[in-house]
Amino acid sequence: MKGLKYLKYCLYSLTFISFAFFLESCENKKKINQKSDVDINPEKYSEPLINANKTFIRLEDGDIDFYIKRHNLQMTRSETGLRYNIIVKGEAYLPKEKDKVKIVYQTNLITGELIYSSKEDGNKEFEIGKTDEINGIQEGVKLIGKGGKAKLIIPSYLAYGVAGDGFMIRQRSPLVIEIELIDIIKPN
Repeated sequence: MKGLKYLKYCLYSLTFISFAFFLESCENKKKINQKSDVDINPEKYSEPLINANKTFIRLEDGDIDFYIKRHNLQMTRSETGLRYNIIVKGEAYLPKEKDKVKIVYQTNLITGELIYSSKEDGNKEFEIGKTDEINGIQEGVKLIGKGGKAKLIIPSYLAYGVAGDGFMIRQRSPLVIEIELIDIIKPN
């Protein structure tokens, strides 16, 4: 009989404690959902973030320059920061906005690690200016004609930026991409 009384006591206590936790969690949700009296000033945080980003870009720029020097590459730097070497110029007509292009490519990290290539993933086809293809490739393709080949070193801000591509390319990764432009389709 004592065992039954003890069991009932434990069940009542457990029920009471569970109910108390439930009420407390409801109160916490109300507090979380209420607007805070503290106003967050975005300007207070934007300048330090901008400065941190500028520092990162400067450091990444140094890494790219070191890569170029270490591999004894002859690269040209565009206004955007893209480094490129035109290996074969290709035909006279250079792709423009709204042209569709088809490329053979190989993408490596600056560390040398092979990430993507046409051999494994197939050729890329995209419309210049109207696609989610990274800015560095779009800029590089405009430098060569059909049959042209180029080596591109793309800073992370012209590639996949602070997020990476969600698969193989980590955040803030500069890329080394070799491309061959195999076709240009002009819009009608």
